[in-house]
Amino acid sequence: KHTIQMTWDGYENISEKLTFTHKPMVLNKTLQAKQVKAEANTSASVASTTSGNKRTFTVNGVSFTMIHVAGGTFQMGSNVSDEKPIHSVTLSSYFIGETEVTQALWTAVMGSNPSNFKGNNLPVEMVSWNECKTFIRKLNDLTGENFRLPTEAEWEFAARGGNRSCGYEY
Repeated sequence: KHTIQMTWDGYENISEKLTFTHKPMVLNKTLQAKQVKAEANTSASVASTTSGNKRTFTVNGVSFTMIHVAGGTFQMGSNVSDEKPIHSVTLSSYFIGETEVTQALWTAVMGSNPSNFKGNNLPVEMVSWNECKTFIRKLNDLTGENFRLPTEAEWEFAARGGNRSCGYEY
């Protein structure tokens, strides 16, 4: 008599008691993905930092920071690439992640890490657009917030330093 346990990150564990005989035996089980609970912030705690331009959130023990970007107008595009023509864009204020989504945060929300180059503080990679949309939906369910991906203009404005830019391209 033996107990076989099957485990995989992000999936429910299976434990099966078997009695081995001399006859061939087949064990056919399917691991089921863990369900992320979306109840009123029971598996996520949300906290704001004391800094006026930053908000820090903690999800299943993993913290990430969103930085406030004051709205403004900037010249988007470049004459030295395929981003022509340069044009004026005006944005309202918004928050953007201080870093890319880390593998630790992805795992805390999704229950698994699809990345090829492993490291909790490295950006998650090897994910599809649809997986990103699922991640954001689950993150919103856990935190009660309304996170989304930045627009191209929002990303470029933040990358250039927002209203504090000294005319740097990046």
